[in-house]
Amino acid sequence: MSCLISIIIPTRNRIEVLSSCLMLLNKQSFPLSDIEVVLVDDGSQVPVEARCKELPLNYALKIIRNNTPFGPAYARNRGLEIASGEVILFIDDDILAPSEFLENHFLLQQKKEKVIVRGPIIDIPYGDITSAPPPRLWNFSMNSFCTSNVSVKKKYLLEAGGFDTLFRWWEDSELGLRLKKAGLTKVFSFKAFVYHYKPFPKTANFIWKKLIEDASEKAKSANIYLSKHPMLSVRLKTGIYKLNFLQVKIFVNPLLLKIYKKILFNSSYPYWLRKLCYQFIFSYYYVKELQKMECA
Repeated sequence: MSCLISIIIPTRNRIEVLSSCLMLLNKQSFPLSDIEVVLVDDGSQVPVEARCKELPLNYALKIIRNNTPFGPAYARNRGLEIASGEVILFIDDDILAPSEFLENHFLLQQKKEKVIVRGPIIDIPYGDITSAPPPRLWNFSMNSFCTSNVSVKKKYLLEAGGFDTLFRWWEDSELGLRLKKAGLTKVFSFKAFVYHYKPFPKTANFIWKKLIEDASEKAKSANIYLSKHPMLSVRLKTGIYKLNFLQVKIFVNPLLLKIYKKILFNSSYPYWLRKLCYQFIFSYYYVKELQKMECA
């Protein structure tokens, strides 16, 4: 049975925030009979199906499982295979959507045929969105395709060939580039915003381990991205150019790196400052990995 919107969500080992994500979709102003959620369990240690089926959801829920984690690109492709919606909307399992989120996406999809609809993604350290701030100008993004909050008609995703499973990072940006080459244009709407539940882990060791692993994976995928699309725009987007290496060296020198680490691992500092320090440190290690691979 077909529907108007299919929401594809990959998930792995995050059942608590996933439950909040699914329940907020239950409160959408868009008719719930016209949507479905396609949940792809990408190798969770404890399968999520039983817990999700206990939730009092008023929309169709399809669940498929990869016994081994293959990454978000593969998971989203699997979701796309069984999605029946005219419009595909991608979000992550830690996305919390306000009640008019789906309605705003669908209205913009109806106004223009070949369109990618994007909206703000607002990071918050808590799971209650009732007191969360509205989108601001700094929540604008030039990224044309971000799978935390993006919609496009299914036929264009299929024509483009879906996500390239070689990527662990940049898979959404790379697909967005192919869609733009196929003639789709981006519309960014401040009304189609979501909240990204992104608390800092409680242990410094966990933060540090994930930061290093993510920086390495992102650099490897950046190298693949530039090899596949040897374009100036891709080089600039991925930061694979000498001026970026220089500015990271200036703003994240060894002395500043110690200061950033001290702030990052101290929960008494405000969330926005710790987040900024995380981004500086991440950029430092990301650039180090790029230079190791001699991408420049």
